[in-house]
Amino acid sequence: MAETSVEVKISMNGVDFSANEFGDNSMQFGYQHQAEVLSVSPSFGSVSGNTEITVSGSNFEFGEELSCR
Repeated sequence: MAETSVEVKISMNGVDFSANEFGDNSMQFGYQHQAEVLSVSPSFGSVSGNTEITVSGSNFEFGEELSCR
């Protein structure tokens, strides 16, 4: 999983910034990069299914629910 955290500061007036639970004036915001498919091979398989494929790219989130259809 390609997750990135960045510092976020919040202000209603551009001068006073909100404090987080640690007492400083910054908070962390995490986000995930969009997945990108670069290639899929083979380009065709059996109509009965069960063809093993390879998907190449970046920022995939691996887990038990990862599947192709």
